[in-house]
Amino acid sequence: MALVVAGGGVLGWAGFLAYLTAKAPRREALRVVLGVNLVATAGIAVAAVTSQQVVLTVLLAAVAVEVGAFAVSQALALKAISRQPAN
Repeated sequence: MALVVAGGGVLGWAGFLAYLTAKAPRREALRVVLGVNLVATAGIAVAAVTSQQVVLTVLLAAVAVEVGAFAVSQALALKAISRQPAN
C-alpha cells in the first residue's frame, strides 16, 4: 500500500511539474521546485539521522546529499536567469 501511495505522489508531482513547465514562468517554476527540494532534503536528512539501520542511514544520507545538490544547481540556475531580462 505504501508503494501505491508513493507512486501516486510521484505521478502527482510529475503532473504538477508538467503544468508548471507549460504555464508558469521559468523563474517561478524553479523557485517552487527549489523550495520543495530543500524541504525534501531536510526530511530525508532527519530520516537518515533517526534511522536505526546502518544501511538505511547511509542510503538516506546519500539521497539527501543528491537532492541537496540538485537544489544548489537550481539556485545557481535562478541566479543565472535573474541576470537575464524578464520574459
